[in-house]
Amino acid sequence: GIVSFTAEPYLSNDLGMILDEDYHMAVRTGYHCAPLIHKYLKDMELGGTVRASVSCFTTKEQVERFVEAVRECVEG
Repeated sequence: GIVSFTAEPYLSNDLGMILDEDYHMAVRTGYHCAPLIHKYLKDMELGGTVRASVSCFTTKEQVERFVEAVRECVEG
């Protein structure tokens, strides 16, 4: 499964870089494979979305750690 989101005030690529460099978490950023949906989502000024994915190998602890990392970024 995937989750695609924005986290203002960050541009999607900036948040992706922070998650990578500070938290060692890999995400995809940008307009992905459906650039026209971003006009509908109104996230063009943010450079698209941040997309995280999980699999059957992803643990609950990893998901919780990811959510906490995003929360720290947004809340400062």
